[in-house]
Amino acid sequence: MTSYDKVQELVKRYKVEFADYDGSGASLSCIEQAERSLGVNFPPSYRWWLQRYGGGQIRSDIIYGLDDEEIGKPDILELDKQNKADGLPCLLSSRLMFAISNDEEFYLDLSTVNSENESPVYIHAYEEGEFRKYSDSFLGYIEKRILEICVY
Repeated sequence: MTSYDKVQELVKRYKVEFADYDGSGASLSCIEQAERSLGVNFPPSYRWWLQRYGGGQIRSDIIYGLDDEEIGKPDILELDKQNKADGLPCLLSSRLMFAISNDEEFYLDLSTVNSENESPVYIHAYEEGEFRKYSDSFLGYIEKRILEICVY
């Protein structure tokens, strides 16, 4: 079983809210346009998730993707636009904010890539006020977060 298969199994088993979007994610052209708009290259596992699901939530955590069909999915471009309007850039240096929970934000560190072109995920906990590494990849973030939030 690949890591992608494992994540898909976890999404189904724990009825993660983006499971409803399975197979109806963003188009490749939409993803490429978003990358150009933000001036970044998304890691392969984030691109896979965008194409497969497009956006969604793990319980109360909002994971921003792309709303290719304009049906109200959480959209990374809209997040960036809103944050800029509020004076809070979505793209902090080379860190791209992609998820928000009640007490923390999650960022992809796009300045660092491993041999599989994956970027690590950092967490910014509001109470701590600092960034710390959360996982080695977006896919690792999804797996870890589902297990943290959905398994009691």
